[in-house]
Amino acid sequence: MTSEQLKEYIDESEEPFLQPNGFEDCLVGLVQGFGGHETLAYDQDKIIQKLQADGMSLEEAIEYFDYNIIGAYVGPKTPVYITIPKNEN
Repeated sequence: MTSEQLKEYIDESEEPFLQPNGFEDCLVGLVQGFGGHETLAYDQDKIIQKLQADGMSLEEAIEYFDYNIIGAYVGPKTPVYITIPKNEN
């Protein structure tokens, strides 16, 4: 599924997806959890980099992410955040 197909799927879904505001460009995929519910997956490093670009230090961005984003459980459709390994080549 391409990024455009994913965005179209989200827009056309009967069930709304929960999305953190302002991090659309950090979206990396769709995951299915226990019970069959789908939720969105975001790149944790991209979010932290975006927070830094908005003026936070690395420490502030990590603290903000931990408390306000990943720490905000809003039900079974709460987005998930993944770390994508960097290619070391």
